[in-house]
Amino acid sequence: MGQGVDADMSGGSIFMVAGEASGDLHGSRLALELKRLAPNCRLAGIGGPKMRDAGVELIYSLEDFAFLGFSEVVRHLPFIFSVYRELDRLFEQNPPDAVVLIDYPGFNIRLAKKLNKKNIPILYYISPQVWAWQPHRARLISRLVDRLVVVLPFESEFYRRRTGRRPHFVGHPLLEVVRSDTSRKEFCSRWQLHPDRPIIGLLPGSRPQEIEHLLPDMLAAVRRLQRKTPSLQAAVGALSTVPEERYHQLAGSCSDRTALVIDAPYELMRHARLLLVASGTATLEAAIVGTPMVILYRMSLLSWLLARAMVKVPYIGLVNLVAGRKIVPELVQHQVSPSRVALEARPLLQESSRRQSMIEDLSEIRQRLGRKGASRRTARLVLSLIEEGG
Repeated sequence: MGQGVDADMSGGSIFMVAGEASGDLHGSRLALELKRLAPNCRLAGIGGPKMRDAGVELIYSLEDFAFLGFSEVVRHLPFIFSVYRELDRLFEQNPPDAVVLIDYPGFNIRLAKKLNKKNIPILYYISPQVWAWQPHRARLISRLVDRLVVVLPFESEFYRRRTGRRPHFVGHPLLEVVRSDTSRKEFCSRWQLHPDRPIIGLLPGSRPQEIEHLLPDMLAAVRRLQRKTPSLQAAVGALSTVPEERYHQLAGSCSDRTALVIDAPYELMRHARLLLVASGTATLEAAIVGTPMVILYRMSLLSWLLARAMVKVPYIGLVNLVAGRKIVPELVQHQVSPSRVALEARPLLQESSRRQSMIEDLSEIRQRLGRKGASRRTARLVLSLIEEGG
């Protein structure tokens, strides 16, 4: 199946699939490393602007997959099945030497079944979090893929216990990308913030539905906090996967313009005193930076009821799962109210023992995530898979 990569590492053709902003980020880093190791490799797939800029020819874009939760997915089923049919046609006409699936389990596990029948080698990068919702599917994934790559420290042992097969733990790729060299003075000057006043950062998620579910209550909580701390400044961290005007529509809907909208989320994480964060990858990013946070999560009622029945872990925040205990407060569904968010945030804005304890715990989390270089290690696994022909 593979074209045989020698020391020159031609790399062959590699198809990559990412359906979310975090997958686009990590897919782009992986694509750059593949190009460095195998300059002549051909990259195509499903992803976002970062993967495209890294040299991946996109068959479908990330925006096509911007839906969240079970009920939203049901409405998009005709589109999803049309994508499967198109990929099936492409793989029949010109099968790639390897396929790299990046997280996004609802789509990628089904695709893996199709690829497996065609004997196309598969590497699953950032293994699905089946330990959270369907532990029994660990065996299925292990059987379907040729290489399984995990990025959280406890996942390797989880798969070993469930399948008898130990996956490749490469460390977390966020360690490569979460950084900001901008000084506080430069950051505040750029965004017209006062350097001597505290900043609260709002990170409402990477999908439009998340933002609409969370940002209004985040802003209302900030106004409550500002009543007792008038010097408090607020800023919303915008992501490239969501049109910036959508943030402005929600943030600017308040007559007093509660928060600025800025497109520098890592700089905001670094210079904020506290973060209000949608559950997801951003909680680990904040942990790497070391900034205290409150985790928020809300989805449609139907999706939430289904999630409650399926989820098998005690916490929703990745940072708490890595810690093995609740080091960061989590507010879920009806708990996400302006008064409750403000209640949890207030002591973390102050010089308190609770704040200092969280800072120390977040430092420990960063150490648990492994060493930098996850993308390079994963690229070598992809190329070795091609060399071995699956």
